[in-house]
Amino acid sequence: MRQLALLLMALLLPVAATAQEEPRPAVLVLGEGEVSGQPDRAQVTFGAIAQAQEASAAQAQVNRILNAAVAAVRKLGVPSDALQTATLSLDPVYEHRDRREPLIVGYRASTTIAVELTDLDRVGPVIDTVMASGANRLDGLRFTLRDDRAQKQEALRRAVADARAKAEAIAASLDRPLGPVVLVEESQAGIIEPRLTAARMEMAGTGAPIHAGTVRVTASVRIRYRLND
Repeated sequence: MRQLALLLMALLLPVAATAQEEPRPAVLVLGEGEVSGQPDRAQVTFGAIAQAQEASAAQAQVNRILNAAVAAVRKLGVPSDALQTATLSLDPVYEHRDRREPLIVGYRASTTIAVELTDLDRVGPVIDTVMASGANRLDGLRFTLRDDRAQKQEALRRAVADARAKAEAIAASLDRPLGPVVLVEESQAGIIEPRLTAARMEMAGTGAPIHAGTVRVTASVRIRYRLND
């Protein structure tokens, strides 16, 4: 029985060896594409922070400031559904003492509100208005696209073209014809938005001009091409 098994293995080994194909040469490249678009939406984030001995008093100060700021923004024609609470916090304030437990000496309340604007001409007036109303936090300004599908598709087309150009250059340097595509992988598209930090927003609140710039949409693909003989 053992001799029969060995005989069968000896007969099958050449068949298995011929069935295994040698790996065919290929080239794997990364293609990148980028498209710019004019932003048509902005988000301003402002807020208030206050400290008092009692938690309720600190929160009351914040509420009073933000109620006035929101009312002033609404008078500019901004609808209520364009405003949304972004963050809300209430934390104890400690006094650290040598060799003793920290002592709570008060409470700090903070709330921020995000305003979404589709009329970019309102960005400057909104910032000026909330600061004049008592807001003491400006957490950022970002410009975006309401619909970036067209930019994403064009960025992908450019990424594919970039990948093929790289593959053709590699194949030519190896003196091999470029063959068909055998694998395509799309990486997640990226969006690079113009942003204004809190420090720069303080300057914007003084009436300085605000420029929206452009939104950059990027895409990348990995493509494997076969190299022909």
